[in-house]
Amino acid sequence: GRAHQGWCLFYGVGVKTSQMEGAVSLASAAEKGSEFAAYYLGFEFFHGTDGLPKNRERAKYYLRKVVDGGYKGEMDEEDFEEAKKMLKKIGPGSDDGVEI
Repeated sequence: GRAHQGWCLFYGVGVKTSQMEGAVSLASAAEKGSEFAAYYLGFEFFHGTDGLPKNRERAKYYLRKVVDGGYKGEMDEEDFEEAKKMLKKIGPGSDDGVEI
């Protein structure tokens, strides 16, 4: 689906890397309920890697989608648990410019 297409574009798996197109596809899929897409965007914003800036608010937004949606089996259970850990590290605040 769109989430896996975005992941392939973002990371250059089997296609030429296009982080912008990949991020747009992942965001679209996350908004439609893909826990897989939401996890990868949350992960990248949490760590500030692979071309995305470290951004607490965006990381929290996407990780909250994963955690609040409950484990649906679309992603590895390990990643679901990691999403909960990252969200806990961010905490209740939403200071966008603060390093994680």
